[in-house]
Amino acid sequence: MIPGRFEISFDLFGVPVRAHEFLLVALFAMLVVFRLLEGPLSRPQNGNVPTIFSALFIYAALSLIWLVSLGNGKLKIKFTGTCTTINVGSGENTLDIESVDTLNVGGGKNKITIGTVDTIHLGGAKNVVRWKKAKTGDKPTIQDGAAGNDVAQAK
Repeated sequence: MIPGRFEISFDLFGVPVRAHEFLLVALFAMLVVFRLLEGPLSRPQNGNVPTIFSALFIYAALSLIWLVSLGNGKLKIKFTGTCTTINVGSGENTLDIESVDTLNVGGGKNKITIGTVDTIHLGGAKNVVRWKKAKTGDKPTIQDGAAGNDVAQAK
């Protein structure tokens, strides 16, 4: 079976980083350094190159902002604004989330409070998740694949 989409990632100083975004940021940094080394009077042969790299850098930065991955555990984090996806791969975290489209929890013993959510995927055990309102409908889509999770609407 071939997956429809896969991503290569690695840990950089304990922080999970998607490889293609790291590559885009590195390419942009190299462009800036080479441009500074050329001097202020020289002009690039192709005037679109800085624009293309700038656009790719902005895409990478926005992807890093919209997709947050947690991997170390025992963290206390508050997310403000709307996130597209939050992935929690570790345990014993305390998360306070204002709004998220999709929450993926692979770790266990997390305490998660959510203001607005559309989908909750639970792969880890013994998580406590409280949500205030669903993004659409009466309640969010909840997929609980592990034992001992406590998911309910906050009162």
